Amino acid sequence: MKPGWMRFWVSASVLLLLCVGIIALGRVPSLASQSDHRRRNELTLGGLQPGKDSIEKAKSVYKDGRLGENPLPDPLIWVVFSRKTRTQLRFEANAQHIIKIITASPGLAVLEGSHHPQPEFRPLLVADKRMQAESWKTGAGLALGDPCRKSAVLYGNPNSKSPFTKDGHQLELLHYIFDWAGPDVPQVMEVFCTLKKDGKPGPVEEITLAAPSR
Repeated sequence: MKPGWMRFWVSASVLLLLCVGIIALGRVPSLASQSDHRRRNELTLGGLQPGKDSIEKAKSVYKDGRLGENPLPDPLIWVVFSRKTRTQLRFEANAQHIIKIITASPGLAVLEGSHHPQPEFRPLLVADKRMQAESWKTGAGLALGDPCRKSAVLYGNPNSKSPFTKDGHQLELLHYIFDWAGPDVPQVMEVFCTLKKDGKPGPVEEITLAAPSR
């Protein structure tokens, strides 16, 4: 092969490889996009946003005859509960009456025949579709009683996982930090899941969403 043709063949081969490489890069997402494709922050729990909505709004939204309400002595704490699903939603506000923490959990804020707050913890052993209609949910749709794996599907892997014990029940805590989404949105979400006998996580037992501490 003549030198001129040799140089042309080498140049054409290099150009072809570059074109193939560019096409491949266009089709394959970057490592950053692969790791972030399920990363999602959360704004609301029970239809309200901590750090934005007020305790008065919570009282207005849940002023419903189908639900019980527990006006605790502390005006900055408001609890509503569903006797049907035996679950409760707790709002904690700051001095300016802005909700800072929202917690959805099993139990009744007030037991039958009592006017004093008496938390009752009853584990959600199975996900029951009948309870979803009144179940407290996040904006993305994570509800009490959902399989724990749904949390990772909606929000990606948590920042940390750890064992947790509540009222003698063994749980797994999934801890999410949303500071990457900016300072004006809820910063922390905690998802507590029951543990099965084989040690694997079961249904979602409790969800907490918290605004920045400032």
